[in-house]
Amino acid sequence: MGLFGKKEVNHSFEGPTKDQMAQIERMVSDMKNRGITSDEQIGAALYDRAMDVLKHNLLDYIDLYDAMLTKASKLGNTNAMVQLGFVVEGEHDYIRSCELFKEAAELGNGEGAFAYADRLMNGKGVQKDEKEAKERHIIQAKGIAKPKREGI
Repeated sequence: MGLFGKKEVNHSFEGPTKDQMAQIERMVSDMKNRGITSDEQIGAALYDRAMDVLKHNLLDYIDLYDAMLTKASKLGNTNAMVQLGFVVEGEHDYIRSCELFKEAAELGNGEGAFAYADRLMNGKGVQKDEKEAKERHIIQAKGIAKPKREGI
């Protein structure tokens, strides 16, 4: 048992399996049948479901969490890119996490911009570049890189 009497989860990110991605594709198909058709809407819905897994401690679905974030990221959901960046960083894949943070930042996600600038400052997963990091922090602080609205 972990903190607060909750079951500990030993979770590692190895990328979603074919079965997990097939399950996600069935979810996407179901969404399309219900009228959720744009990539932005589907990405937002998958991101929301992934966050529900964490919020409600749905341990039976923790493996689908990675698959939902992966698919939502591929559909352009910048919040999912950032969350997936933290997941892969937790597995010490710093280069991939920086790629995700940078992509989210370039699409206007403020949290992604901050995370990428922080990695530039520390040289974690990317060539250390304090000058660029400071410039990106200033841009993010001024609100130039604001999160896009990603709801349904």
